[in-house]
Amino acid sequence: AAKANQVVALIQALDCYSSSLALSPTCLAYANRAMAELKLGKFKEAEEDCCEALLLDVMYVKAYQRR
Repeated sequence: AAKANQVVALIQALDCYSSSLALSPTCLAYANRAMAELKLGKFKEAEEDCCEALLLDVMYVKAYQRR
């Protein structure tokens, strides 16, 4: 049950980050969405989001770490 709750929370987080990015793309939102994607096993999507984060800020270290 705890695992299912975590998956639901991660999916909700993805939705929130996606909404935020639609309004105002930031490297932080891309990197945070990438972390949620990594936890869900969505590795390609996470890498794409990290690349987008780095396009916005080449010095954002967390995007490099998560990519």
